[in-house]
Amino acid sequence: MISKRAKQKIKNYLYHLPQAIFSQLYFGLPSHRLKVIMVSGTDGKTTTASWLYHLIQANGKKAALITTVQAKWPGGEMATGLHTTTPNSWQLNRLIKTIVKDGVEYLVLEATSHAIDQFRIWGIKPHIYILTNVSHEHLDYHLTFEGYLKTKLKPIKWASKVVYNSDDPHLSQALSSLPKAFGVSRKNNPQANLTIRLLPQKRDNHRLVKATLKEGKKGFKLLTPFPQNYNLLNLGLALQAYLLLNLPTKSLSQAVYSLPPVKGRLEEIDTGGENFRLFVDFAHTPNGLENVLSYLAKIKDKNNKLIAVFGSAGERDKSKRPLMAKAAAKYADIIILTAEDPRSEEVQTISQEIAKGFPPSWKEGKDLSQPQSKTYYFIDDRREAIKTAITQLAEEGDVVGIFGKGHEQSMCYGKTEIPWDDIKEAKRALLERIIKTRVTGIILAAGKGTRISSLTKNKINKAMVPVLGKPMIDWATDLLTKSGINQQLYVIGHKAAIIKKHLGENKNWVVQKEQLGTGDALKTALPALNNKARHLIVINADQAFYPSEVLVSFINFYLKGNYAAAILSTLKENPTGLGRIVRNSKGNLVAIVEENEADEETKKIKEINTGTYILNRSFVEKYINQLPLHKEKNEYYLTDIFSVALKDDPQIKIGVLQNNHPLVNLGFNTPEQLEQGEKLLKRFHPLLNHET
Repeated sequence: MISKRAKQKIKNYLYHLPQAIFSQLYFGLPSHRLKVIMVSGTDGKTTTASWLYHLIQANGKKAALITTVQAKWPGGEMATGLHTTTPNSWQLNRLIKTIVKDGVEYLVLEATSHAIDQFRIWGIKPHIYILTNVSHEHLDYHLTFEGYLKTKLKPIKWASKVVYNSDDPHLSQALSSLPKAFGVSRKNNPQANLTIRLLPQKRDNHRLVKATLKEGKKGFKLLTPFPQNYNLLNLGLALQAYLLLNLPTKSLSQAVYSLPPVKGRLEEIDTGGENFRLFVDFAHTPNGLENVLSYLAKIKDKNNKLIAVFGSAGERDKSKRPLMAKAAAKYADIIILTAEDPRSEEVQTISQEIAKGFPPSWKEGKDLSQPQSKTYYFIDDRREAIKTAITQLAEEGDVVGIFGKGHEQSMCYGKTEIPWDDIKEAKRALLERIIKTRVTGIILAAGKGTRISSLTKNKINKAMVPVLGKPMIDWATDLLTKSGINQQLYVIGHKAAIIKKHLGENKNWVVQKEQLGTGDALKTALPALNNKARHLIVINADQAFYPSEVLVSFINFYLKGNYAAAILSTLKENPTGLGRIVRNSKGNLVAIVEENEADEETKKIKEINTGTYILNRSFVEKYINQLPLHKEKNEYYLTDIFSVALKDDPQIKIGVLQNNHPLVNLGFNTPEQLEQGEKLLKRFHPLLNHET
């Protein structure tokens, strides 16, 4: 019987090698017209390659980059794949030919062990070959660590020069005596040609590093935004390769200072003011996980938690699974084991195999409401795992890390790739957390509803008028609840006792003592807000009849933009009786004008105010006392807060509901509007029950 490895070797020589030879000949040996710097290793390949590309470009040279994340060259940019770093030989040589046509001189190419073994890079002679490290990975394919290491070392014989991590014992043993090999160390390794170490000085959130060359003790002091130990090595490898290219060093200082982050590599996600830190990283090996967790453990206070979410790929190196747990347990306090490209394997089976590596002091957690240190949880669904870490476990001062997928845009179940993005999922969970903890929905329900009084005979508040058998105020409550806004505050006034009784003891309310308009109603609400409320959703009880996904989308628009305030508008033909959105020539807000105060030109405007706003609390507190009194009605209009604030040029944005949903701005001011509106609601009622 032929072994798995023997079968692969036969396929490599009978299929992959001929493909590589034919593709090289077909495209005219395109790499021979470039200086190729090839980067390989278990961890750090993409970062090292991306930074070397940045250093070369900063020197004014035409360069190209092909990595896990993307291909970039002066004439274009493209994604390079889902789970493969190096494209197949036909794709690769076609791309290199395109790069050559654009006049590129330098190509930084990331190469995996699979690509090396399968001859995908055959015929590409690297001017410099960089090896970042070699640790436990891909043994499902190479079967033994020795076989994996041997594959990684193959391109050395084709390379003119080699740059390697001399702190890695396997690489040091193999390469230290090789004349064309240049070692890089952060541990003062005497074999190293370049030593890089962190200095205590800081400037502009950058840390000072010193790179010292063995020859002549020449050195550079540089400021880097990435001071992590493993990133120091990545930077050192890039610097050594840059120097071997004999490029000028004059631009190095600014180039290193401006090093870009690499997508999905220790990428910090803005938590929107939440007092914890959140990172997404591609770490999917024991070594990679230990490196990044050791850094994250240093940046948190000792009294806070480091929460890690990760899994291990199905149908891949199973021997690394318990090693992942062993590495993570050194630094993390709480761990969630979850899906990571399970393929045909059961997620629970993979997670159980990972869990075998936890030390005896670690226990499986059952109760998420009372998390303990040294606890791991099984949550098979990756979306739910990320959500749990962010919305339930993370507290002030904690650090959350999501590992294993990084930049990748898909997840493999069975043989199917489904769209997936850890960064988007983290932001989705953050939005839910912010909505639950920092957003308060304020329902304005104090008005008399004079125009609809023939139905109420003034016995109840307008907000209590039933619509399809349910009081208007309950529609508003449902809208907020379905949108995830659990903190709700009602401003009541006319017939307040009836509404209090209806709401019950569990609801929060304040009474507007005089009917002085919506501006005064919001002012009345402010003292009753809890300390955590930072964003205020303001809706009218008689205009809350649209689907919750509209409100959630609007909240996301506001939070993403970090705006001071946002107004939901829509377009409407013949907008009689509605406030108009007035913009200037640049499209910016000038004012919201009520129809009874609008001139004929303003009345022609079709963009109307829906009565839904999101306001930063500090914005409200700054301007709410500056609203003018409209003497003819003896009221303060909430819409005037925007006109008042515009003198200071705050970030006020308008979110336009482009689809002109028929239920948005559906209000009931007259018996006729109620009758017409109920007909619409009956038609679109299923939409209102849609859960977001």
